[in-house]
Amino acid sequence: MSCLSLDRLYRYLDGDLVPEEAAEVEAHLAACARCRGAVEERRALSRAASSLPDLELPAGFSEAVLARIVRAEAPRKSWLAILGIGLGALGASLGTLVLASGQSATGLLLRFGRGSLQSLQDVVLLVLKFFKLILLAGKILPDLAGTALRGLSRVPGSLPAELLAFAAVIALLAMSSLLFGFRRRLFVQDDIGEDP
Repeated sequence: MSCLSLDRLYRYLDGDLVPEEAAEVEAHLAACARCRGAVEERRALSRAASSLPDLELPAGFSEAVLARIVRAEAPRKSWLAILGIGLGALGASLGTLVLASGQSATGLLLRFGRGSLQSLQDVVLLVLKFFKLILLAGKILPDLAGTALRGLSRVPGSLPAELLAFAAVIALLAMSSLLFGFRRRLFVQDDIGEDP
């Protein structure tokens, strides 16, 4: 038998070997002074350590030690791994949809593509109409404000404040109805004769 490994030596000292293995180790120790010395040193250390009084740690010792431990940074996932996970999730979703609907994957993708394209066209059209409304308002509002200011400057100072406030409210209502009319005119479709 070759000399004892540290693992086997400690298992022998702890009593973790089966009787046959323990008998082999004891036979080796009887013949090998080097291993016998190693076993005696470790038994002496164990006795010395067990005779020491219990050590009381200061308050907050564990927290201080844990605060000093530098946590290993988790490896960052590469964009290829993220792309692979995303494509896998997309494939699983499409597979589930195909199984649940009973339709072919090609048919579902074509419907989704058409619906997405129509939605994109609607959004672009809405954005263009919104900007057209802003441009029209930018052309009309300065003229309207200038006309209103010229008209208000001609109002004699003898009119009561209540009448001026009433006129301002009426002017605001007229302006908002004009803007609402322009907005409605922009968003009404010119699809005469077509089914909705």
